[in-house]
This record gives sequence, structure tokens and C-alpha cells, in this order.
Amino acid sequence: MSAFLQILVGAVLQGALYTLGAFGLSLSFGVLKILNLSHGDFLMLGGFAGYFAFLYGGLNPFAAAVLVAVLVFGAGVGYYRALLARLPSGSFRRLLVSSVMVTLGTALAIEDLTSFLWGGGSTGIPYRMTSLVWGQTVFPLLRLVLLFATLALTLMLHVFLTRTFLGRAIVASTINREGALVVGIDVRTVAVVTFGLGVALAASAGVFYATLYTIEPFMGLALTLKYLAVIVVGGIGNLPGAFLGGFVIAASEAFTAHYAGPHWSPMVAFIILVLALLLRPQGLLGRE
Repeated sequence: MSAFLQILVGAVLQGALYTLGAFGLSLSFGVLKILNLSHGDFLMLGGFAGYFAFLYGGLNPFAAAVLVAVLVFGAGVGYYRALLARLPSGSFRRLLVSSVMVTLGTALAIEDLTSFLWGGGSTGIPYRMTSLVWGQTVFPLLRLVLLFATLALTLMLHVFLTRTFLGRAIVASTINREGALVVGIDVRTVAVVTFGLGVALAASAGVFYATLYTIEPFMGLALTLKYLAVIVVGGIGNLPGAFLGGFVIAASEAFTAHYAGPHWSPMVAFIILVLALLLRPQGLLGRE
């Protein structure tokens, strides 16, 4: 029973990290109908930026995550205006294929350039916090803080999307783009802000990822596919769904690694992704 509880606790805490990384992808795909395959590479860049801020600037990961988010928001706005805003409008399929090709090329370019500048190898942020012990169950304090930070971020994003003018404009543009234009919403500004916010969330998640794992230049695409599984399972564009999807993926990986062996764990997310697309393509909390 203690082993089961420890695995469950680990799955909840790991799910928080998955959720934090998937939020931005859920926003950009759910609102803009753009599948950003470079999402994981912005997470990787955020991890490296947090590493340098910690090593040379003396910032702890929490302060570094805020700074990185602000800086990458500007980079995301420039990225969207330079490339994605120029994609041909029309059918959803046409936009999806175009966005996949452009963002895939960007992802490969980012990885090659980062590898050239970094010089290869992996690294991480050597930041540690003590663990809490309750009975025979261990609660890593850093992961607990990350869990509560993710819950707070979910609440803040929900309030932002439902209580502010810009947030409601984002939701309106998601539901009916033409209707949003009719009532005077500047959908271009909404698109720019949404994409910038998405990559900023990915970069800030990368800082925390670097405190728990190692980062290297070619990790981005694999992370993007895993976060895609998270948002599809939970429901695309649904923030509570992303939280649930992150827990489902993390729990499946944790129990598979414990009972079947760690070599089977990496494939679980993609098996669940296929099953979700076949059985409930709208996601656990999504609508038809």
C-alpha cells in the first residue's frame, strides 16, 4: 500500500509539471487552431535561460521563471508576426498543415542553432529543496510547490479568460471568429497575445523542468508530442482538462514503469493518445 501511495503521489506531482508545460500548447491550438511543433523547443530554451540566470545572475528558479516568461513573450510575439501571421487563411485543414510545416522547420532550426551555440551535452539547474515525510510517503517540496503553482496558474488563467476584456475576446475568437470581428474585437491582436502567452508559459515551465531533469538541445519535439497527448486526452483548449490529462499521462507512466518496467513507460503517453482519438476525440472534459 505504501508503494502504491508513493507512486500515486509522484504521479500527481509529475502531472503538475506536464500540465504547466501543456497550458501554452492548449491555448495556441485551442484558440488559434495552430499546432505549434516548436512548443517544446521554447520549453528547452526557457530551461537554458533559467540555467544561465541561476548560474550567472544568482536568481532562484521562481524568479528566473518570471523573468524568462516576460522575455519569451516578446520573442513569441515576434515569431508569430514574422511567420505564423502570414499563413494562408481558409479551411482548418489548410491552416493546420501550414502551421505544422512552419513550426516544424522552426523547431529544427532552434535545435540545430542551440546545439551549435551550446556545444552539446546536457545540463540542469542544481537547485534543491528538502522533502517532507509523512509516514512512509515522501513529498518532494520542490514538486509540491510546483503543484500549488500550477493550481494557482490554472485559477488565474481561468479568471483571466472569463473576467477580463482581453480574456473574453480570446474566448469569443475561439467560439466564433467572424462574430468576434462583427462586435469589434481585434482578432489579430488577440492572436498575437495568445501565441505570445503560450510560448511564455512553455518557457517558464522549462525553468522548472531544468530543476528536476536535465535539458539538452534536441529534447523539444519529444516534449511537444507528449504535451499534445496531454491536451488531447484532457480536451483541447480546456485548461482544467489539461490538468486532468497531465495526471492521467503521468499516472499511466508511473504505474507502467513500476509494474512492467521503465523501458515501457515512454510509449504509454502515445498509446493513450491513440485511444483518446479513437474513443473520445473531444477529450475527457472537452465538448463535441
